[in-house]
Amino acid sequence: MSDDHVNDQDVADQALDLFADLPDQTEENSKFSLVGPNDEQYEQLLEILQNRLEDGLGECVYEVGLGDGIPDGLTPEDMEASKATLESLADSIEADLSLLREKQAEDGNVAEFLVRKKPTEEDFTEVRVAVIGNVDAGKSTLLGVLTHGELDNGRGFARTKLFRHKHEQETGRTSSVGNDILGFDSKGSIVNQADAHSNQDWKKICSQSSKVITFY
Repeated sequence: MSDDHVNDQDVADQALDLFADLPDQTEENSKFSLVGPNDEQYEQLLEILQNRLEDGLGECVYEVGLGDGIPDGLTPEDMEASKATLESLADSIEADLSLLREKQAEDGNVAEFLVRKKPTEEDFTEVRVAVIGNVDAGKSTLLGVLTHGELDNGRGFARTKLFRHKHEQETGRTSSVGNDILGFDSKGSIVNQADAHSNQDWKKICSQSSKVITFY
């Protein structure tokens, strides 16, 4: 056997030793990562969550129970343990956790959780949406329903919430460029409250919201 072959074999053995020190990508490091992590694993999970919130501008969707090369799904006990860990992680970084959906998978249940930073007095996340469409397409009706939380009665009730001028009340059509907002708190719930009047308290909505959608 040549010296070159021996040296190559030594290098290969050293590389294998390095990979042996890395976390094993088995069940314990995929869908079971939130089930009873130790202190070191908890800190790693916390760092991952913080990075995801930073990338998502204060929010992210966390999927629990997805297998990495193994069947998806967790038992009810493991799902509860995972949720408890995720709640603890969220609390430690001033964020709220809310369940978006849970569904049956091959090996149990898979769940999606919304993690969103709690609102501060200084700032909130704003998303701006331009609403365009043909006349009588239902733009104002849609925004009236979304921002005031009341369904239309089939006779234009919802869009009257957006009227700002007398001639709009008389014609039944909006004819001015307007702004309307829809606020969501850190748990994903709508902040806007149904109001008998057309005007919303924007200051109150913004102060209670983690995310505000502004419609133009």
